[in-house]
Amino acid sequence: MFGPGRSEFVFSVTRDDVRYRIPHRLLVLCGRDVYHPAETAREIARIAGPRRAALIEEWRDVGPEKLAAAERAIDEFLSDGRGSVLA
Repeated sequence: MFGPGRSEFVFSVTRDDVRYRIPHRLLVLCGRDVYHPAETAREIARIAGPRRAALIEEWRDVGPEKLAAAERAIDEFLSDGRGSVLA
């Protein structure tokens, strides 16, 4: 998990893992602090591509309307039944 070649991106996967080895769809919520940078979330979604990743940029401390939109997006992601896209 923390071996060589991993720390330049995220702790648990490499860019190639995201690109080629993760067979499931990804729900990516943007962070906005030093430990969870938004640009890393955007890069994960970009590498995975729109068919495999859903990116929610605004979900935390955003007010009731944007929070409700984020909740709907999460519900849609979890209930659409697509599951694994690479299997």
